[in-house]
Amino acid sequence: MTLLWTTIFLLVSAESFRLDDSPFKIRHDQLCTSVECLETAFVVKSAMNFSANPCENFENFVCGRFQQVARIPDDKTGVSEVHDIQDDLYDKARDMLEEGDEGWELDKKVKQYYKDCMDEEAREEAGSEPAAKILEQAGGWPVLGKENNKEWYEIQQSLFNLGLDLSGNIISSYVYADFKDTEKRILYLDQPSFGLSREYLASDKGQGPEVDAYLEYMADTAVYFGADRTKAEKDMAEVLKFETELAKASDPKEARRDKEKLYNVYTLESLERAEGHPPSWKDYLESLLGIELDVDEKVVVQNPKYLRDVANILTRTDKRVINNYLLWLAARSSMGTLDYAARDLAFKFAKALRGAKKQRPMWKRCVRAAGVNTYGQGLNLISSSMYVRKYFKDEAKDQMLKIIDNVRESFRTVLTKLDWMDEETKKAAFTKLEEMLQGVAYPDEIVDQEAMDELHKGLELKEGDFYGSSIAITKYVRVTCGTLRPWNCS
Repeated sequence: MTLLWTTIFLLVSAESFRLDDSPFKIRHDQLCTSVECLETAFVVKSAMNFSANPCENFENFVCGRFQQVARIPDDKTGVSEVHDIQDDLYDKARDMLEEGDEGWELDKKVKQYYKDCMDEEAREEAGSEPAAKILEQAGGWPVLGKENNKEWYEIQQSLFNLGLDLSGNIISSYVYADFKDTEKRILYLDQPSFGLSREYLASDKGQGPEVDAYLEYMADTAVYFGADRTKAEKDMAEVLKFETELAKASDPKEARRDKEKLYNVYTLESLERAEGHPPSWKDYLESLLGIELDVDEKVVVQNPKYLRDVANILTRTDKRVINNYLLWLAARSSMGTLDYAARDLAFKFAKALRGAKKQRPMWKRCVRAAGVNTYGQGLNLISSSMYVRKYFKDEAKDQMLKIIDNVRESFRTVLTKLDWMDEETKKAAFTKLEEMLQGVAYPDEIVDQEAMDELHKGLELKEGDFYGSSIAITKYVRVTCGTLRPWNCS
């Protein structure tokens, strides 16, 4: 089934352009002079540099004045028309989250979570303790003097089940739509993402200042949790070396553009197992997913070579280094949900990497934490539902659906009249046209209270405990969106 997300941009010139000087002859009665068209024309014209020759430098002609006059706010790394739209979205969402307790029960949960996020006094009082307890439950972080003799896959299982959001690990495992049949979900094994982009860690030109900043962030984080500075710097240097080996074993982005090459299907029984891998892929994945799997369960291995190479890296690397790495990932994933000192360390690294001069205001961070302008975060469907019910005009969606229906009908007419396409190909084109889905504005289910309650029935937040609620959200996402069967997170 093909998913068609249709976005139509209509750009109409306004009378403010000097038609007499234009090589394109347009009759005045063909111009759109509505308020919306005039506003759009003004925005477009304000960004243009008419002193530039478009044949020599088209970008300067189209965007030159915008580049000259635009100023990047200290808490941002760039600015564009999209940023202005995003700022308006955040302002409206803030008003929505800070208004009274009216609304659905789900709305009240999100508003309370936002309020807990904004409670800086409580977060300062808690300090690093909430995350430190999780690290301890996973066996302890060796750099803090904790002897952790668990195997890497045991630690990864523990961290995953404790609810930490590990955006990076050693072997990435997840459930997602099957690329070949999007109505089904399938297991994936792949190379992981890293704490710093692979392009920095595995650069042929050598590691630059970004890597130095990353190492400093690693050591600073360990010290924040109680490590000795000298020990932290030594241990994290070893961790960085290990992560660099993993990065070099992974493929660069340009080698991953061909989806066919990333689609290598095995069964759990036929999946290659080498020294360094979990003793049983079946047992390992069952512990992560919380369901029973058959030995003939299909799994897509997106980078088989990485899976082989990582086994060699793991067998020759000291267990203490590996475990320091995994607990570092766990600590890093918590920094944004802790006190100011933790967030400042994360910002210091982000500043070195992307150039922002100051942190975003707390309210913007908390609006995003509440699911606004995010995808798959856990609360995003609820906050989207709140936004739609408060601000969205149904007639706007109806109008866009009518436009898309007209486009479909026009395409059908064009197909019918084509004389150069053979009948078999034309039949396939008609089939594709009929099976295309369209996503416009929002799915109807998010304004259906009963459907939303059913989807979120496992979401239990802890009032007054921002960190605990963040963990609960991660667990909820894994239960609802990380399952193979049924697919209830469309």
